[in-house]
Amino acid sequence: MSMLKLFFIIGTMVTLAQSQIAVEWICKDAKLMGNCTRMPKITDLLQTITQNSEDGEYEDFHYCPQYIVERHIKCMQTYYNGCYRSMSEILRNTFMAFVPLPENAKTLCDKTRPYKKEFREHSACTKALLYADEDWYDYVEDSEMQYGQQMDDMNVRDQCKIVNCYWRDLTTRISEECGPKTEKFSHQVLSYIWPMSMMSVVRECKKLENRCTT
Repeated sequence: MSMLKLFFIIGTMVTLAQSQIAVEWICKDAKLMGNCTRMPKITDLLQTITQNSEDGEYEDFHYCPQYIVERHIKCMQTYYNGCYRSMSEILRNTFMAFVPLPENAKTLCDKTRPYKKEFREHSACTKALLYADEDWYDYVEDSEMQYGQQMDDMNVRDQCKIVNCYWRDLTTRISEECGPKTEKFSHQVLSYIWPMSMMSVVRECKKLENRCTT
């Protein structure tokens, strides 16, 4: 099985042999919890901190993009630790190989920068920032109708084109609506949407990373 085909299969692998009711993973930093049928999404975290941006619960540091990513990666690791026994071998191996290590946000974030204010402006301008996961799966469904086949059955070039076109359309829309600063922030966090976060290391897509319609 090619790595790229694995990349897309993992995006829909939620049929794990666990209860759909029990809480099987808890991310305290992100205030998220769930069962093993649903992986944590970075947009879940973005929605949570958006809802709390008007009170004093979170300091500016919590809205630094690198710290948002750090919390999401830790949440993905918590999900793995709670659910790996019910994962297929291929999914366990993929998590071990491709879930990135947490970033050291303490050294990357500027302690004097008004991250909360900036985040409010970004999230108020575009809902794409908060619902990109849902947009991605809608985009895949539309693309499958256009191509007349499931994404897993497409050739590598067409799969990469769909990924690249999605990113082009998303970043273009955000940039046009909100400007380059919001586009940059969105890219910093949304590039960690799973399983698309593996794209940076999938060789076939890296070769075509600047191509969309050709």
